[in-house]
Amino acid sequence: MVRRMPWNTIVVVVNRGSQCPTFIADSPLSASIKDSADYLRAWITESMLRHYLEGVYGEDWFSHPEAGRFLRELWATGESKENEDIAQMIGRKPLDTTCLVRGFLDLE
Repeated sequence: MVRRMPWNTIVVVVNRGSQCPTFIADSPLSASIKDSADYLRAWITESMLRHYLEGVYGEDWFSHPEAGRFLRELWATGESKENEDIAQMIGRKPLDTTCLVRGFLDLE
C-alpha cells in the first residue's frame, strides 16, 4: 500500500537479506541524507581496504606491484560490487567501523 506523506518525510526500508537500508527520498533534504549515508559507507569501506592493504603489503603498500594488481582487479569490476561485497572480499564484516575508529584514534 502506498500512502501520501508530508514532503519532508524520510522513509527507510530495510531489505531482507541486506544490512544496508534503502532510503526513499521525498525531498531534497532526504536525498542529501541518502548521499551522506553513501559517503559514510564508502569511508568505512576505504578504511577497511587501507587496513587490509597495510596488513598484507605493509605501510608502503602503494609501492608493491601486487597491491596495484589487486586494486586494478577490484576496479575492473566497475560499480558492480557494493561496499559490503568489498568488505567480505577482504575478510571483514560489512559496515564494521573498527578500522575507521582506529584511524581517528591514531590521529592523537
